Amino acid sequence: MAEEVGQEVLARVDLLVRQGSDCAFTLLFSEEDEQGTIVQDFTGWSARSQLRRKVGGEIWHELAVGAGLTLTHDAGVLTVAGLIPHAVTEDPAWNARNVGAWDIELVRADGWVIPLAAGAVRVDHDVTREAA
Repeated sequence: MAEEVGQEVLARVDLLVRQGSDCAFTLLFSEEDEQGTIVQDFTGWSARSQLRRKVGGEIWHELAVGAGLTLTHDAGVLTVAGLIPHAVTEDPAWNARNVGAWDIELVRADGWVIPLAAGAVRVDHDVTREAA
């Protein structure tokens, strides 16, 4: 078997979206060497994410910094907090969504893209809905 080179997604993470509920998640990013966590400047970094029916398929929802994603950092650890509000998944289109794919990417200030996490997204359907 040939050796592979390149960059793989850093974590395989499946996302569960409970329809009609606020879906919050948090991921951490840091780099380490022999001395421990490398303290780096995360100024200018951003993040982006998409939930889709399948890779290259219909986009169910998009997140970006300021639109569902928040970045904070302390002591060399970047925290990515995400929120898909219940109002998004109350849309009747989500009734037909079951299993899809998602990923989340970090974008450094110099434009370098780091694939932070990727996996399946599963929609857990609700029964209780807001009154119309």
